[in-house]
Amino acid sequence: MGKIKLCSLFIYYSVLLFAIIIMDNLEAPGIMLRIIYLFSFALPILMFFPQHFPAMLIAYMSVGTNHFAFTYFPYDMNYYPLLAALGIVFLKRSSVKSRPPQILLIFSVLILFVDIITNDRVESVFYSFLTLILLSVYLNCQSHNQKVFFVIMLCVMALAISFIYLTNYKDFLVIYSRVDSGVERGGWSDPNYLGCTVGMGVMAALVLLMNRATSNFFYRLLGILTVCISVIAMVLMASRGALLSLALGVFYLVLMSRTSKKNKIVVIACLIGFTLYLMNSSYVELLQYRLSTESNDGGNGRFWIWQFKLDAFFNSGTIFNFLFGYGYNGALYLGDRGYWAIHNDFVALLCDYGLVGLSLFLYMLYYPIKITNNENKVIVIALLLYLILCCCSLEPFSAGRLPFFGFYLFILCIAKSKSLNYKI
Repeated sequence: MGKIKLCSLFIYYSVLLFAIIIMDNLEAPGIMLRIIYLFSFALPILMFFPQHFPAMLIAYMSVGTNHFAFTYFPYDMNYYPLLAALGIVFLKRSSVKSRPPQILLIFSVLILFVDIITNDRVESVFYSFLTLILLSVYLNCQSHNQKVFFVIMLCVMALAISFIYLTNYKDFLVIYSRVDSGVERGGWSDPNYLGCTVGMGVMAALVLLMNRATSNFFYRLLGILTVCISVIAMVLMASRGALLSLALGVFYLVLMSRTSKKNKIVVIACLIGFTLYLMNSSYVELLQYRLSTESNDGGNGRFWIWQFKLDAFFNSGTIFNFLFGYGYNGALYLGDRGYWAIHNDFVALLCDYGLVGLSLFLYMLYYPIKITNNENKVIVIALLLYLILCCCSLEPFSAGRLPFFGFYLFILCIAKSKSLNYKI
């Protein structure tokens, strides 16, 4: 494709992204506007670069659904398998072919079966798994451009969400009127999920910065901007889970990477210096308040929730429930205390889909390590470590949060590649 067409596509999708970023309406757009936007978004990339459709969809969808305003992207997950299936038609004209991992197929069938049997309904988690399965068909382990484009789009995603957050910060704040009054972060975009979504872009940016084959000025600038702006936004979001997941993921990536000791020292020194700067600035006042208020009730009561959910799972129900769980909706009401979100994917999937479901999820997390080569193993493990830590305080998979499924797809893309020494 000529440079003029490439430039035209770049301008076109920049306008589409800008249209999402500047939205400030608090009512959902009409269905016709959403359909027109989705087709306008999907058709050009599918016609010219179908192998890049997964990265584009995950990035734009993540920005649209993590906005403080209602955007053109639907919040119901049942639309996205249709978009992914539509794109497969265009793959017939290209060399991009890949078989979905069997573990995803088996897991999705189990989820569908259990939710229909136990609650007579299909949950968002199934539609997200179905979208992941269909998008995995697009992966091409021979395409170096696909991998670097995925990295770039995750960086763009993080920058866009961070920009929206930083420029509309008041829309995420709730002022509490109480004796020990203070500022608590809040909003209809959950700051915990929001912070972890931004952290995905930071992890991708670090992969970009630490790769010797992507050392030109554009990649360096994009990576540095993503890390600096996104980390500031994450600190303001005051999500402990996101910050802890990012810290441990970065630490492992830097410590185990093949970069020189000098570069490791520089990166770690920068992390320490930035931490010291935050400790002496106003950026951490919100985080300190968050920690002090949650420490009074045992970390927001999450350990208590996990305990009574696990007690209810192991001490009630049938053999069927022990093996296959209570379904997503049934697990929310598991126990004698009414509705409670579980705030841990491992506990949630155990209650949702039993020991069989939890075992499949653990194997699903191990699968990228199994198929990757030694050269990419450090990066794959670091990305998985970040994702696993996010799952320890949230329910991204059991609740069907598609951006996290997209990040898992990115990990699969890296794991299937022969080398990360790619050039675009």
